[in-house]
Amino acid sequence: MKEERIAFPHCYKFLAKNKEQYEGYIQAFLNLYHPDLKMVRIEKYYVVCIKK
Repeated sequence: MKEERIAFPHCYKFLAKNKEQYEGYIQAFLNLYHPDLKMVRIEKYYVVCIKK
């Protein structure tokens, strides 16, 4: 499967109080704007995804 790198808002890093909340913000972003993608990993200010 081909991986895609999607940029997400940088403010998530500063708003999150812990790792779980940070990942939750990113997952919510993907569900809203890219519902056909599944998160694989986070690389700095990008989330690496694959098609569902």
